[in-house]
Amino acid sequence: MQSFTPEYVFTRDYVDNNRGSESEDSRRRYRNWNLRWLTDLGAKIPSTVQLDGLDVSFDAMPPREWLPPNVALYQCDINKEFPSELMRVCGIVHIRKFAFVLQNDTIPAIIANLLKLLKPNGYLQ
Repeated sequence: MQSFTPEYVFTRDYVDNNRGSESEDSRRRYRNWNLRWLTDLGAKIPSTVQLDGLDVSFDAMPPREWLPPNVALYQCDINKEFPSELMRVCGIVHIRKFAFVLQNDTIPAIIANLLKLLKPNGYLQ
């Protein structure tokens, strides 16, 4: 099977994901636009609420020890099966910025894959 590397609207490296953050502390500089809202939320909600972040690349992710204890990160390809520990455990799956990476012929399979993450009565947002 031939490997496929999608073309993204935004680059996926440290520099572009952190542009404009020069005045922030060193931890914030490592937070990219995909992860920042998740880590900020994780620090504000009860530690009993688990937040999982999924991305195809860890190129711009901060070290694990900089994350709140209730935030976990997983490197996943949306076109492949998710890890079994993530299946049917999510109350909400937030797909922020997905419009930039979806291609028409892949949308049905990707939506089906995302729905596998949801608990019964969960939400795809």
